[in-house]
Amino acid sequence: MFLAVGMDANNQILPIAYGIGKTESGQEWIWFMSKLKECIGENPSLLIISDRAASIDLAIRTVFPLAYHFVCCHHLLMSLGLNDVLQTLNHIPPEKWTRAFAQCNRYNYMTSNSAESVNALSVQARKLPITKVLDFFTDVTQRWYFERRQAVEKNKNLLTPWAENKIFRRIRKCRSWTVAGINGSAFNVDEGKRRCVVDMQNRSCECRIWQLSGLPCCHAISASTFLKESDCSQWAVHWFRSEVHRATYAESVYPVHDPLNWEILEDFSEIATPHMNKRQAGRPPENKRIPSKGGDSRPRECSRCHAIGHTRDRCRKPLSSQVGSSSRSIKQTNFVNSENFRQYIIENTMSTTQKSEKFEYNLKEF
Repeated sequence: MFLAVGMDANNQILPIAYGIGKTESGQEWIWFMSKLKECIGENPSLLIISDRAASIDLAIRTVFPLAYHFVCCHHLLMSLGLNDVLQTLNHIPPEKWTRAFAQCNRYNYMTSNSAESVNALSVQARKLPITKVLDFFTDVTQRWYFERRQAVEKNKNLLTPWAENKIFRRIRKCRSWTVAGINGSAFNVDEGKRRCVVDMQNRSCECRIWQLSGLPCCHAISASTFLKESDCSQWAVHWFRSEVHRATYAESVYPVHDPLNWEILEDFSEIATPHMNKRQAGRPPENKRIPSKGGDSRPRECSRCHAIGHTRDRCRKPLSSQVGSSSRSIKQTNFVNSENFRQYIIENTMSTTQKSEKFEYNLKEF
């Protein structure tokens, strides 16, 4: 299964493309990336975050030579050993997995969790036939587009709800900070423990949070308040605006028509099923017990009362010596001597087999 997702202006997962291949080889990934390129085109600022699979890296370098390819930090962490951490990281270019050395803006995303979330959503669907798997992804995409289109139409703010909430929390954090002007666009913001210079004209700050996230940092918000601006949301980058969010879900996703209504071409010939004779590397088959079909199940039988439906541990039938007496009969019985009490205990704790052997022994002596 091949999957490409993005993040929308409201920080929600946006399915872009999905496909099914025989294996996750380099040629299969090149095919999928080629189809993806037909959808999104060639963008010099495109960045792709994935694991360290060599097949994915080959496909990106072949189909998207201008794109920036980053390594998912979670997959990188899972691949590190206990004794070779430094050696492994030295063999990976730092611009592949760090924000400080990144050659473009990573938009503050360090992992491929969005793709993994969709994978987790489709765990059960992947066991279905191919047509049903495609119907599942189509239904999910159709539902998400419809629900989010309705939500964005109700939003009358400049930014999306997620971006507005992010800025609101930063406003509360920097209420007590002090600002000193440097010139018409530069300001020195003192937060108590450190100071940062904000350049409002270039939309930059020494803390680099503004540049990395696209939303004004606390220092930029403090400078905006110092300038008596009523709303600091204007300093957010355009891709967090509601109009961009609205345009993302402007198109509708239509389901595939029922197979009964399909138009079969006259020159269409039957296509043979692909020969899937190779197990995918790294994914062993599931050892799940196949439930029996048509066979009779083995009933449970109690070894004490020989009734069907329960076992000896769950048997509620009283012992033959206890019939007509309560559970406290041992306390209510008057024993003449200790020998009678000992005989009573033996009789009530003796198993069925032991009682049978004792009965046969008494018959022999008789």
